Amino acid sequence: MLESRPLGTLTITVRERLVEDGLPAGRRVLGEVGECVWDGDRVRARQQGHAGHDWMTVAPDGTCHVDARMAFRTDDDAVIFMRYGGRARLADGVPVDLVVAPTFETADPRYAWLNTVQAVGLGHRVGFDLVYDLSEVVPPS
Repeated sequence: MLESRPLGTLTITVRERLVEDGLPAGRRVLGEVGECVWDGDRVRARQQGHAGHDWMTVAPDGTCHVDARMAFRTDDDAVIFMRYGGRARLADGVPVDLVVAPTFETADPRYAWLNTVQAVGLGHRVGFDLVYDLSEVVPPS
């Protein structure tokens, strides 16, 4: 049985999208993150600047691949980088259900524990936003 610990909610508002069809891998959708908020008991942070992009590829067979990277500044001024890949289920060409696997990087000792975390996220669309419930996968002891 997989054990996990909550990391909070990640809410992403995508500002602009660039869509290109006919690429060898399929359709590429590049979404510029307009606002991103990570709200949890152990981490509270907002996107740092405009350092967030979501690259989605829809393969010719309809499989949707997610590849996203973001930079955050915590409420107590630490910088955390997040990267995740995953899959999405589409409805009318729009992702509606997403499963992702985030990892993190930080130089701040208060959040160094994140450097060893493998997380999972279950996401869904709420209007134009993507909302993820993030959890830390807890290795067996």
